[in-house]
Amino acid sequence: MNTLISMPLCNLRIAKFPSTSCSIPHSVSLHSQFLYKPFHCRANPSDLIDLKTAQEPEQELSNRATEIDEETDIASKVSATKASSGPKIDQDLKKVVQKTASTFAPRASTATKNPAVPGSTLYSVFEIQGYASMLLGGALSFNLIFPSNEPDIWRLMGMWSVWMFTIPSLRARDCSKNEKEALNYLFLLIPLLNVIIPFFWKSFAVVWSADIVAFFAMYTWKAEASHCSTHGVPLVRNIAELPQDNYGRPGLSHITIAGSLLHGMKEVEVWLQTFAPGSRTPIHRHSCEEVFVVLKGSGTLYLASNSHLKYPGQPQEFPIFTNSTFQIPVNDAHQVWNTNQGEDLQVLVIISRPPVKVFIYDDWFVPHVAANLKFPYYWDEQCFQTPTKDEL
Repeated sequence: MNTLISMPLCNLRIAKFPSTSCSIPHSVSLHSQFLYKPFHCRANPSDLIDLKTAQEPEQELSNRATEIDEETDIASKVSATKASSGPKIDQDLKKVVQKTASTFAPRASTATKNPAVPGSTLYSVFEIQGYASMLLGGALSFNLIFPSNEPDIWRLMGMWSVWMFTIPSLRARDCSKNEKEALNYLFLLIPLLNVIIPFFWKSFAVVWSADIVAFFAMYTWKAEASHCSTHGVPLVRNIAELPQDNYGRPGLSHITIAGSLLHGMKEVEVWLQTFAPGSRTPIHRHSCEEVFVVLKGSGTLYLASNSHLKYPGQPQEFPIFTNSTFQIPVNDAHQVWNTNQGEDLQVLVIISRPPVKVFIYDDWFVPHVAANLKFPYYWDEQCFQTPTKDEL
């Protein structure tokens, strides 16, 4: 049975209108008054059910959207909590690591500069304290102080004195990198000796003696590379006291006055070279600028400016003499020769972009691709540690 319903049109929010039959009173004319007169529509009950069914999915979608929003809010809060807790854990871990490092290696872990620098009173105090504790530990280990016929705490402390007092005191100074490495190795080695030796020889004095031997052996080993350390290099140096060598090239005397590996130079390097009569450099080129100042003697500069060709080619000859200076362009093959048979040729050399990478030629017509790369160069071999990518 059809039901008579009455509703305003503005309240019908539906996507599909049901089938209806509407009657308009005859007394109502189709003019503006029609907007103010009610009219009756008859709708099929099944169509009304379809309307309700069509509205239900919309309500379910709305409810599901609300649930998704709530789940998103919860996930965001959880993520924010994890994100905030992550940095806090990392920060706490870094504090623990830094505190542990500062206990055993204060020079490397403190944020501010270590005040126990060489020449300072604090440096001397730590050094005296370290070696004094070593001697005192020896006296206790040999039963010279607080003598006793039985093992006691004093002799035990004497046996461990190098590890407990000497090494921490010396490490507290602003010491060189090589000395620091020696102390690091000793800090790990001495406990092994102190635990293993008593299984074979139960003697406090023997254990302490083994620690002393290991201590000075480690220092001797690390001292061999001490000249490569840039730490503690004096600002003013006497050239006569700097190491010089010919590096297997007869007639050459080379001194690195200021170098990248020996003195920490970043942009330039300075050499003092002396060539005996008849000696010369190899034919070579490098990807850095080079300046020569002739301090004494005379000779010849050979320079091939044809770096754009496949090989250097025939060089130009330039006489050089005392108080003369010249520069070598980047990647131009050249050779310096002491052609004066009666006098040494001494030059001051300044190069850029150290350490130098050198391409060596057997003669002036060897192709560039066949040149031999020498890197590190002869005077850099002993101190060079980390190879860098060739830029040529």
